[in-house]
Amino acid sequence: MSPKTFRGRSLDEARDAAIAELGPGATIVATRKIAKPSVLGLFRLDEFEVVATPRPAPTPAPSPRPIDAFIARPASPFSEEARATSRVPTEVELIRAEVRNEVRALRSMFLRSQQQAGADERLSDATRRELEAELAELADLIGGLRADQEREPTGGLKRALTAAGLEGQVARTLAKCVRERGDDRAIEESFRAAVLEQASVGAWPLETEGRTLIALVGPTGVGKTTTAAKLAAYARRTLGKSVTLVGCDSFRVGALEQLERFGSLLGADVTTAKNRHGLEEAIDASRADVIIVDTAGRGPSQKDGVESSLPRVRAGDGEAVRNKHVLLCVPAALREVDAKAIARFFHACAPTGIVVTKLDETTAPSGLLHAPYAAKLPLAAVCFGQRVPEDIAPASHKLVLDAICPPQASRKAARNAAA
Repeated sequence: MSPKTFRGRSLDEARDAAIAELGPGATIVATRKIAKPSVLGLFRLDEFEVVATPRPAPTPAPSPRPIDAFIARPASPFSEEARATSRVPTEVELIRAEVRNEVRALRSMFLRSQQQAGADERLSDATRRELEAELAELADLIGGLRADQEREPTGGLKRALTAAGLEGQVARTLAKCVRERGDDRAIEESFRAAVLEQASVGAWPLETEGRTLIALVGPTGVGKTTTAAKLAAYARRTLGKSVTLVGCDSFRVGALEQLERFGSLLGADVTTAKNRHGLEEAIDASRADVIIVDTAGRGPSQKDGVESSLPRVRAGDGEAVRNKHVLLCVPAALREVDAKAIARFFHACAPTGIVVTKLDETTAPSGLLHAPYAAKLPLAAVCFGQRVPEDIAPASHKLVLDAICPPQASRKAARNAAA
């Protein structure tokens, strides 16, 4: 039935007229207000118009058809066939799809930042490093999701991983290496061989020839100032080199005073720098063989901070600084999730190596493997006490192996000490 029009002096009056004629099931299609000319310019006689249609008659149900056993019918959504053809994706598959979308978005952001790099080249470099870190972390996450369905380590292998505090992708990689060797009777030997294979060790920063700049970055409280003093003492007493200590930590109470005391004891020059320009001036003014920069640990988020300027800091106007090392300091007892967060946060500082501190304060030194794996950097030095400079050593495969897998005699000594 075609729509019908009803009018009234109010909207309610027009709607009531439509319901009276078409019934309570009438459907209002449209309404409008009709303005009529006023009478002698004093009164306006407006009307309201309603367009309505009656409720459609119910459609009769189709008559049932005879069931033929030989006529193919659509499968029920609860049938075995339907469940086989419409499989619900697993949680891991859903996470993988989400991660892939994240990777595509980051790649597009990376391309856009490269195209806009002409406006501010320094900003684009920082953005590029951040995006590279995000892409690397997502790649590790995808690898971890794929490995989640693999067989979990058991027995002696699981005990060895737990004792060392190793987890996540590093633990899965070590377990895979042990399983590939296929010798279940010598789990300990296979595990030691896997640790030796996965340990990443770089050069000792003080053994390079020529003037050297060493900057220590990392979270607060990890021992950067003590590590700077150990490096300075090693350079002065063992190598006979001149040293300048540059303190940038003006936030922690007593930090600069502590560095000045170290410099006085070691016969090293001490200066301070609060920003990038101050650091460049300190480097220009120094003629020492080794310049060691102790940062505040605030990270590269401060635009004018020392950490954010390390990738672009000039080597000096005097005799050129030939070697520049930016060492990321982390504690020995470092979980995988924290290692990834620290590596991502300090990636914009362009670190070149890892220093693991406080090895003497834990029996599970997982940071020796977690940190290099997360930051994709070699291990440069290890600190294992408060003595200066005795408790620092160049990183080596043997040092990592003995810390992660202590020899049998060391285990007995540790058990006796605990008893």
